Amino acid sequence: MYSSTSLRDDLHSAQVRRALGPYMAKLHEMFAHFAQAEEQGQSLDTMDTAEWMQLAQQCGLVEQYGLTKSTLLRIFAAGLQEEGFGAHDHEVELEASFEEFLEMIVVLATYVVRDPFLPTHNKITRLLDRIS
Repeated sequence: MYSSTSLRDDLHSAQVRRALGPYMAKLHEMFAHFAQAEEQGQSLDTMDTAEWMQLAQQCGLVEQYGLTKSTLLRIFAAGLQEEGFGAHDHEVELEASFEEFLEMIVVLATYVVRDPFLPTHNKITRLLDRIS
């Protein structure tokens, strides 16, 4: 999929940040909406795996791209600071910050927009145009 080093490098590149820029308000809104799926009294500043799955389902990503639960969990884990942590252990409850959510969007874009000649920042734009 994506190594953690190249993911972090891409995410912090000027081109990727510029590509995310026009969508940042919408991404904040999406994150806040799905983070609110938490039970009463819990923090709304993180998104767990169930909320990530719900976002993927409601945004049409599962249907449009044929994403499986396993693939979505791998993408979720790839966005976390600890690469692979809990990716294969479905009993571990993972939580992602907004910054990690952005990393998940970058990984998702590179996974679903499979044109090998298209730069990452263009893949992000293509994905976000479809779901926003």
